[in-house]
Amino acid sequence: MANRPNVPFRKGRSVCIFCGATPTTKEHIWPQWAHSVLPRSEMHGRFIATGRRSKPLRTHRHYNRQGSVQTFRVKRVCGSCNSGWMSAQETAVRPFVERMMLGKRTFLNSERQRALAHYLAYKVLVLDWADEEPASTLEVSSTFHKTGAPPPGMLIYLFNCWEGDWRAALRTYFIGLAPEDRFLGPDMPKNVKSFAVGFGNLFVFAVLTPPEFDLNIEFDSPAAVRLWPMRDTQIIWPPRYPISSEEANYVAGTLGRIGEAPNVIGID
Repeated sequence: MANRPNVPFRKGRSVCIFCGATPTTKEHIWPQWAHSVLPRSEMHGRFIATGRRSKPLRTHRHYNRQGSVQTFRVKRVCGSCNSGWMSAQETAVRPFVERMMLGKRTFLNSERQRALAHYLAYKVLVLDWADEEPASTLEVSSTFHKTGAPPPGMLIYLFNCWEGDWRAALRTYFIGLAPEDRFLGPDMPKNVKSFAVGFGNLFVFAVLTPPEFDLNIEFDSPAAVRLWPMRDTQIIWPPRYPISSEEANYVAGTLGRIGEAPNVIGID
């Protein structure tokens, strides 16, 4: 196991994806203080897919996890990180994140945007290691821990989802993409993963991509707020147009639709 740099295990022991320490503890994806304001939901899905130039993307694994998403925890961080900088970050963003979850008017200046991007980035990296097939590496997580900046190639969008199961839900897609001259068809390793997470009214859509190419996902809608890379000096929350659970479902499937289009399976 020690020869597998993409998997946080060493000599049979789980190591922290951020600092490499042992032992590891379980990190709540949905903060415990938020459980009282979130509806209970069993919506927790994962899609693993491959594609080729001549045929549409094919989902070869799809499963839903059991149990309420509020209780979902990932054992990939150490107690020192969990109760240290991660807890401090959660405390720092709680005052305005709680308002965003409730759909209340909130102003996000540049400082708050960076804090929220850092908070969501570490949640995404932990989620990425929820199983044995991460899109990122230990080096990516370690660099994030040292610099505090979301990894290169990470995109984070925010939406205001006002109803339905997506107010407490999770869905991920994992597919293989590459520049056309390096696309390996059905043998292409999976390297791009998307995460759709519902935190009450705050619906987060994030994508982890390799830094060597620009996936350039854009939503042509005033309902979409790009948090990272930062674009605006101030964000007024909530956006003027909320999205329904059905529309959140559409956003969550963005990566799957990219993979299904033969002309964009290889990214130029």
